[in-house]
Amino acid sequence: MVLAVAAKYNIPVRIAHSHAKATADRYRWIREFLRRSVSRYSTLNLACSMQAGIWLFGNDEFKVFKNSVDTRRFGYINDRQLISKIKSAIGISEGDYVVGSVGRFCEVKNYHFLIDVFYSFLKRNGAAKLVLVGDGELKQSLIEKVRDLGIIDRVKFIGRVKNPEVYLNVFDIFALTSLSEGLPLVFIEAQCNGLPVLMSDGVPPEVNLTDLTHVKSIKDSPIEWAECLEEISKKGFRFPRESYYEIVKYEGYDIKENAQALTNLYYSELAKYT
Repeated sequence: MVLAVAAKYNIPVRIAHSHAKATADRYRWIREFLRRSVSRYSTLNLACSMQAGIWLFGNDEFKVFKNSVDTRRFGYINDRQLISKIKSAIGISEGDYVVGSVGRFCEVKNYHFLIDVFYSFLKRNGAAKLVLVGDGELKQSLIEKVRDLGIIDRVKFIGRVKNPEVYLNVFDIFALTSLSEGLPLVFIEAQCNGLPVLMSDGVPPEVNLTDLTHVKSIKDSPIEWAECLEEISKKGFRFPRESYYEIVKYEGYDIKENAQALTNLYYSELAKYT
């Protein structure tokens, strides 16, 4: 609708940017209807991944412009004393194996399934704890679920924070069972940190930047996911863990470099009309 108004008033550059490959909330039918008209009014189509572009633009031309993170900010903090202090603050013991996740507690992130996975994994690793960083409309139902399963003492709800990179340093593995994603930055951030990552096949393959990623079908059972978690836990970390942010930067996901690239893109589009 915004693009249509911009076209009506002769705004020369009108950019549509797709960040999702599906819609799964109560506004789904509206978005499904409106997306058919996006390319009619846009002068440039961008997408964070191939799948996100195909979903919004179909057969129309689009360009993939990578989502970006501050790669150095999310790099591993090689400071055992500081990490121990963070663990102590959130109730994590040195001997705990920490499965962590960062995200919004909503339907598409599939956190109820993740808790089922963790419950199965806990039967294999009694020292495991699940740390969930985030908030959302499903939080209360998730709390009730872990309470009903009798694992409320093994699951830590951190809430919404401004410094998620701090918590990545205490995770032993990052896991998220999303039904669908455009191109989730949390997986890029986790790889910057050098964390093994277990994710669903609802995540675009472009997120596989390093040798850290492991993919499971969302159709697999929680037991099968737990078995995969167990296999990864036995491998441990790849070292040097702190070097992975350089790999992610090399793959083209650094925010400083991409901010300049996006600025240049805006100028080049404006130059066509001046």
